[in-house]
Amino acid sequence: THTTATAIDGTTDVYQVHADGTGAPGFQVTPLWPYSIVQGIRVYTPYNGHSRDPMKFIVEGRNGDTEGWTIIAEGDLGLTTERNPSGMAIESTPTEPDMAKIHDEVLFQNTVMYSQYRVTFPEARSGSVAYGTIVQFGEVELPGLTVPPGYVLPTVTPVSTVLTPGSTVVRVRGYNTHTTATAIDGTTDVYQVHADGTGAPGFEVSPLWPYSIVQGIRVYTPHNGHGRDPMQFIVEGRNGDTEGWSVIALGDLGLTTERNPAGTPINSSPSAPDTSLVHDEVLFQNTVVYSQYRVTFPEARSALMAY
Repeated sequence: THTTATAIDGTTDVYQVHADGTGAPGFQVTPLWPYSIVQGIRVYTPYNGHSRDPMKFIVEGRNGDTEGWTIIAEGDLGLTTERNPSGMAIESTPTEPDMAKIHDEVLFQNTVMYSQYRVTFPEARSGSVAYGTIVQFGEVELPGLTVPPGYVLPTVTPVSTVLTPGSTVVRVRGYNTHTTATAIDGTTDVYQVHADGTGAPGFEVSPLWPYSIVQGIRVYTPHNGHGRDPMQFIVEGRNGDTEGWSVIALGDLGLTTERNPAGTPINSSPSAPDTSLVHDEVLFQNTVVYSQYRVTFPEARSALMAY
């Protein structure tokens, strides 16, 4: 009932589609620049109809009309019932959505280049999409990377963590009551550091494999001390001891007060944390290779930090 161009016109003008019973509705795009790597989805609310908000998404890609669609990512959206005014220009950046507008952003890991994308919404706030269900939104953005013609992606191997157990770990600021190795030992054994007033405490790692690109952080709770959980993080990288640290990402953590049993092995994968354990995961965009990492925590539930 609305022109499809409003789905990606850079404003909050509404795009609305009535499901016809043949599957999840949405839209398909062939970007003007045909070489891109999508690493997230942003959905902005329109001016009305919060019951029609999409609550689940599927992003797919392909290269050419004769190729089948490949799922890049799928998951839940957390749009609120707040609305955006109609026709507002969206002023986002490659790394940040337009924080002045009501939206939700989901980042995901992807290194595959596609020339066409399909975005569909199998569930709205009113329920699973069936015949007659209306899905609408103000705008969809697919943040990611554009690449030059003929670009050949380097060979990369997804891993659960670049901080492989056995890598060299040293404390950053503060003083320890636990060995630093437990910070990345692949179990829920506690790592604890007492802040000494010189800045955010944490740890520094030189991974066993010296060439990596970090695109997220996962933090698992220990067996005790929920008042000591980190609530904010900073991840930095550098290449060599003489180079200064560069901030890769910083932000909030949403750890609950639930605890994990001590010494439990963490069975994660490159694309998913160990969902049987209490944790928080924050994904972010980064394409820079580093050989050393520093992870610090400027805020906790209290001054003493453990995770």
